[in-house]
Amino acid sequence: MSRTILITGASNGFGRDTAETLARVGHTVYASMRALKSKNREAAEALQKLGIKTVELDVNDDPSSKPASKKSWPKPERSTCWSIMRASRPPA
Repeated sequence: MSRTILITGASNGFGRDTAETLARVGHTVYASMRALKSKNREAAEALQKLGIKTVELDVNDDPSSKPASKKSWPKPERSTCWSIMRASRPPA
């Protein structure tokens, strides 16, 4: 059964690897990261080529999360399980 999963900190490392792996096995993956159009543009483009949806979001910055929360997320089917995985670093 395919799941819909949001992964934070998906621009590199564990988050990116997890996003790519889950997408390859057929899950719908939303990969969030900071600086989507600048610092992490190449990472976002590579994930998009794999069919992964990218979202700009900094989980450590409340104002940054507001545009992402207004994004029109798909409504999951009754049988779909949403998962959220935090792979981003906590604030210093």
